[in-house]
Amino acid sequence: MSEVYVDGEKVVFEGETPENPAEIYDLLMTVLSEQGRAVTGFVSDGVNLLSGEQPPESFERIDASSLSHRELTLQVIREFLDKMGAIGDDLRSYSKNILTIGWSEVFRRMDEFIAKIKPFADLFDNITPYAKTYSPEWSTGLDKFAAEQSECLNRVLSCFESGDVSGLSNEIALSFVPLFERSMKFLTEEAITELEQPVETGL
Repeated sequence: MSEVYVDGEKVVFEGETPENPAEIYDLLMTVLSEQGRAVTGFVSDGVNLLSGEQPPESFERIDASSLSHRELTLQVIREFLDKMGAIGDDLRSYSKNILTIGWSEVFRRMDEFIAKIKPFADLFDNITPYAKTYSPEWSTGLDKFAAEQSECLNRVLSCFESGDVSGLSNEIALSFVPLFERSMKFLTEEAITELEQPVETGL
């Protein structure tokens, strides 16, 4: 008989348990979302289906794990800070180096630069839904940083497109890096501090 567990607890379905893991996943996503939670793990008979594996047609046991939207947002921010801590220094060096190499080389390495800053661009996309849904005190500050980041990235891309090396160097060193460092400080002192606070529950 097929069994489904979420965070170690067996799920009891009304009626028959669906046979298809994809159906189970959709059901869990809906129910957990209503509870302010998200599916963070989904293993069917030992196969992690969140890793892109093709879901089978049937299963014997599914083990799913979840986090509250608050816990997930905190995890996303912490992972970003751990991964991106030193990028400010890297970008300062990059802004100086591009002044001494040919434009063709700068342009050729544009994808490398974009890959380096992409996690910073993705971060706001990933945590904005939480801020809009739950309206924490730091949501207004987040909106301002997101808007400033979008404008800065547009200016950086415009410099790439126009071949403006000095403009690109200045934009990275004088705008993007300070914005990144202020964002890191904001996330550490405002967002994480609030997200780490115990959740108040009513009686």
